[in-house]
Amino acid sequence: MNQISKTRFVITLALMTIGFGLLMVPGMTFGWSFIIVGNFISMGRQRARAALNRPIRRSDVIWILLGLAGFAAVGIGCHYFVSDRGGEFFVRIMSHPAFVIPLWAIAVWVHFRRWKRRPHVSIGPPLVRPAARA
Repeated sequence: MNQISKTRFVITLALMTIGFGLLMVPGMTFGWSFIIVGNFISMGRQRARAALNRPIRRSDVIWILLGLAGFAAVGIGCHYFVSDRGGEFFVRIMSHPAFVIPLWAIAVWVHFRRWKRRPHVSIGPPLVRPAARA
């Protein structure tokens, strides 16, 4: 894993701060897009390309489908079982600074720890393949 450069770290933090700031404004849900773009920038080109070209394991596909089904179930359930006032209450909680600021602080801390982490260096002899038998 490559270490994040200083420029990428600053850009990621700026985009995440803008995104979390927009989340504090009721109705501005597109703040999540700034947060997601910031995370992609911190990944770097090689890691993002490797993640997109790597085949997906069957267990990952199952977890993704379960997550999407869960989001759909909650969305449909909220439409039928929660009144409009309940939706307003949810938006008010999600945009409250007591919720957004700790979430922002956790995200900044995680990115800072990742930025300060040194790349892994293996110590020891290189792996040698066994000779093929004739």
